[in-house]
Amino acid sequence: MIIDVNLYQKIREMYTVHQMSQRAIARELKISRNTVRKYCKGDNVPWERKEYSREPDVLTPDVMDFIRQCIKEDETEGIKKQQHTARRIYHRLVEEKGFKGGESTVRLAV
Repeated sequence: MIIDVNLYQKIREMYTVHQMSQRAIARELKISRNTVRKYCKGDNVPWERKEYSREPDVLTPDVMDFIRQCIKEDETEGIKKQQHTARRIYHRLVEEKGFKGGESTVRLAV
């Protein structure tokens, strides 16, 4: 349920002016007691929300260039039995570039 400004004001009014308990407010407005508690404190307001922040992608252009370079080396050398596997590329990335991602991420990129 999205709490709008009117409902927020009603919660604050019932709590401060009418001295109602949080449990009674929640029961009357049919909302969670935790929600009532959060808005009774006055720290949070429903119209201010945190922006979504995502972790940066581990497959940076530098990492992708390194993977392409490993594959290109195998093609130019013409060696069939000792080509780079995704696991070998992953271990090289960790050792040489300090890669923080997972092996499965490299496997999907290869």
